[in-house]
Amino acid sequence: ELAYDESGNWGIRWPDDATTPSAQARKASFERLLATTGGINLSSPLGGGSIWHPLGGAVMGDACDHLGQLYGYRDLYVIDGSLLPGSAANANPAFTIAANAERIMETLIPTLS
Repeated sequence: ELAYDESGNWGIRWPDDATTPSAQARKASFERLLATTGGINLSSPLGGGSIWHPLGGAVMGDACDHLGQLYGYRDLYVIDGSLLPGSAANANPAFTIAANAERIMETLIPTLS
């Protein structure tokens, strides 16, 4: 989530759920991003000149199966960027998200009757 800190700067605040696979993937991805960019300033609107595409929230294998069906919920699917763990760093994830959504829909549509 985007949140303000005590100094009035905004930035990304991840929940303290460090034991989940998706949180571990986010942390590792963010650390790789910081290492490869020399660090970014999250207090500026464009992250210090870098654009970061954080993903996750309903990660496959953590919150849902490989088709995006949420564990514990019948016929409730997640088919967006929240399926992918961590970050796409500076790459726009739109094509990866679209390809994954197409793969899921090709499998689901024949079963919906």
